[in-house]
Amino acid sequence: MWHVSASYPEAASAGVAVLLGEQSSSAVPGRGRFIRGVQATVDAGPGGASARIGWADLVAYDAGIEGWSYEVVYLRPWLLRWGLDPATNYLGAGVTHYLGFIRLSGALVLSTSSSQVAPAFSAGFVFQIH
Repeated sequence: MWHVSASYPEAASAGVAVLLGEQSSSAVPGRGRFIRGVQATVDAGPGGASARIGWADLVAYDAGIEGWSYEVVYLRPWLLRWGLDPATNYLGAGVTHYLGFIRLSGALVLSTSSSQVAPAFSAGFVFQIH
């Protein structure tokens, strides 16, 4: 899947997500195909870059996907200075919700060099690559 988002701290970002796991062999009537497995996601924009890895439990439809992903998040701010130190790495936990073509992500991250705790979030569009 690839996606474009408005996000903090990246500002505007683009990224890709890869899901490695199992897919049901037949569609469930009225639901689509179940997809479960490990998902890795990378986003980058002028305000920074983030990487997420976690467990996804999704349902694929003809018109998008639906479900949740629970992740460990790595975040590295750069260029834009709006709350996070650009010379610091951040680690934390997050969740992503997919609803059709919409992707909503949020995380709480902790600086690896200080005790700063910060939010990270994005809202955007996701498109499946078959």
